[in-house]
Amino acid sequence: MKLPDDFPQTRVIAVAPEDRTERKIRMYTTPWCSDCWRAKQLLKRHGVEFEEINIEETPGAAEFVMSVNGGKRRVPTFEFEGRVFSSSPFNPTQLKHELGID
Repeated sequence: MKLPDDFPQTRVIAVAPEDRTERKIRMYTTPWCSDCWRAKQLLKRHGVEFEEINIEETPGAAEFVMSVNGGKRRVPTFEFEGRVFSSSPFNPTQLKHELGID
């Protein structure tokens, strides 16, 4: 599948080996975010387990999200297999591609 030229790029980050859990998905969210709600519904529909991290309640989470999104609080932001990417605005095609969902 060819992705559009304006398809958001994935950021690669270093993850300590003890933090690597095969196929573990961390989803950084806020309770009021409609894009987060849509992303959660997509993951649940496909039976994909994820850890939800509310950036308004979890110390350091908002700072992490801003550090990987050019200073912006873009949610949902995902951390998966050493990669970090945002799906804001929500893009189901991008999310399924990044997470390997058919």
